Amino acid sequence: MSFISFEFAAFFAASLLLYYLLPKKWQPYVLLAASVVFYLFSGIANAIYVTVSSVVTFFCALGAAKTAASFAARSGELKKTLPKEEFKKEQSKNARKKKFFVSAAVITDLGILAVLFYLNFVLENVFAIAGKNFTALKLAVPLGLSFYTFAAVGYVVDVGRGKYPAERNFAKFALFMTYFPHVTNGPIPRYEKISPAFSAPHSFDPASFADGLRLALWGVFKQLVVSGTVAPFVAGLASSHAEMGGAEIWLRMIAWGIELYTSFSGSIDFIRGISECYGIELGENFRRPYFATDLTDYWNRWHITLSDWLKDYVFYPMALSGRFARFSKFLKKKFGKFVAKTLPVGLLSLFLFTLVGIWHGANWGEILFGVFNGTVIMISTFLEPLFVKIRKPLGMDRLAVWRVFRSVRTFIVITLTRVISKAPSVGAAMTFYFKMFFAPGFGSLSERIASDGGAAALLLKLLPALAGTAAIFVISFCEEKKDDCRAVRKLLSSRPVLRICLELLCVAAIVIFGAYGIGYDSSNFVYPPK
Repeated sequence: MSFISFEFAAFFAASLLLYYLLPKKWQPYVLLAASVVFYLFSGIANAIYVTVSSVVTFFCALGAAKTAASFAARSGELKKTLPKEEFKKEQSKNARKKKFFVSAAVITDLGILAVLFYLNFVLENVFAIAGKNFTALKLAVPLGLSFYTFAAVGYVVDVGRGKYPAERNFAKFALFMTYFPHVTNGPIPRYEKISPAFSAPHSFDPASFADGLRLALWGVFKQLVVSGTVAPFVAGLASSHAEMGGAEIWLRMIAWGIELYTSFSGSIDFIRGISECYGIELGENFRRPYFATDLTDYWNRWHITLSDWLKDYVFYPMALSGRFARFSKFLKKKFGKFVAKTLPVGLLSLFLFTLVGIWHGANWGEILFGVFNGTVIMISTFLEPLFVKIRKPLGMDRLAVWRVFRSVRTFIVITLTRVISKAPSVGAAMTFYFKMFFAPGFGSLSERIASDGGAAALLLKLLPALAGTAAIFVISFCEEKKDDCRAVRKLLSSRPVLRICLELLCVAAIVIFGAYGIGYDSSNFVYPPK
């Protein structure tokens, strides 16, 4: 079901009416029913996977929690009756049993994800090494697979860690897994944050409802007016890149950065907006990433819930492990304190960003995109002490112009890392890099613009996207200055006339310039994976 359709409008209105008219104790079940209906629109067969993940994760979490609770209830008595060594054996036995339940859920959830997303990629490469042809298996990837899988893994691991008790109501857990706003494109939910919002009674609040609709409208504007308008210009990278010079590739790659950001952040704004209409706030997933001053800062602002998930469930467990400590100790003994402190963290970052690349898509371009980011961050970590020695005496960090330079530099770096994932092949990416630095081809760019009707015609086509990008920049600048994602919304709430004018302008831009039509599906966001 497309978010931007009459079907979704009717579905949304009906679910809202039931949500607020029925007794408040039924609100979670209304949301669950709405989520099931929404999910079934993506295909009945797809529901099998999320059902399997939900059932396995739910009961494995209960098993882990029950195991921990049973041992906790007996531990006092066991300490009194058993020798110290025997008690430790019982403790270890309990930990293994709990780990079994957690591992069973994690293996099931990630196993489904790995097979559906990556099996064809692995087999294709194995067959290629063997010199044989490979016909891709027809595997249906269900809606929001990566998002609900990461949510499930985070939940069962946290229960295993004793962070919170396991949910005993399967319907409420199923709602956590399938809540229709975030299941399509994130943000990746955390159980301890969203579960209380599901359980709490919500009364209809006209102000919050209107605020949610405004955020959703802003998301639609980003997607249809900006991302949709610039998309045809970006599409030329795949269709006619052989004739392009480096200058044109730069322009289209910068446009790709705009399309990517406005499509993904626009979808998140829409998702968060409609969720706020139910009184449920979802986590912030973007924090003005193009204002980042380095690549690490960028990834702390872009797809925040993915970055946080990888830190909590991959990076920190590995960094705090005994093997990591022993490796650091070895490096300190052989190479000194600085290497012992930076190299292990750098290697972990490289591994983490390789996973980010794999998550983005099952192809070498996306994997190398992750490796590229991880390598740049690792090198930056090593060189940072040298940079500090240069910057500190000059007071550069206090200069506004230096901060602007760092943001522009970071945007250029992230644009370069995206080349390898956007190009049709790794070989084409190498050609892109060569042209971008050594063969600008300004003459061919002028000829291509002239053949398409001239610069004026091109600017006219891109005018809605350019104006929209300017508006996004101004709003982002205000939010960055206040360090508050709601800064502009708060400002407009005190200026109703200005707010209404801007809302009408936004609606008019969507109606006049919005890139939608027959066959348009707003759930087909450009940000992978789906």
